Amino acid sequence: MKEKLQEFAFIAEIISALAVIAGLIFVGLETRQSSEETALNTRAIETAAYQDLISQIIDINMSILSVEKLRDVYFLAQTEELTNQEDINIFGNYAITVARHADLSCFQYQQGLIDEERLVATLAIFINII
Repeated sequence: MKEKLQEFAFIAEIISALAVIAGLIFVGLETRQSSEETALNTRAIETAAYQDLISQIIDINMSILSVEKLRDVYFLAQTEELTNQEDINIFGNYAITVARHADLSCFQYQQGLIDEERLVATLAIFINII
């Protein structure tokens, strides 16, 4: 009888060890899946941030094309110094919009949402007007 109990205890230990191993494998797989999901979420956030920056660039460019007075002042400022106060104000408002865009780009870079190459690309519009 004692030998039978020892045999059952040995079998129970083997089953327990297998259960622990199975549990560890399960935890490892769940950790891996969680890491992959985190990486995908990070990429989705980076993509959304970059798309937002591109959308802002398009909006800034469209404002130049669609608002006749801004378009005229913008192109005038490219070739000569602005002297008319109204033109200076219009261009100043445009420059503030572009500066906000540049600030957002820098913030997103500091937060790790965009890489340096994208930062440089999105700052090009700001660098162009200064």
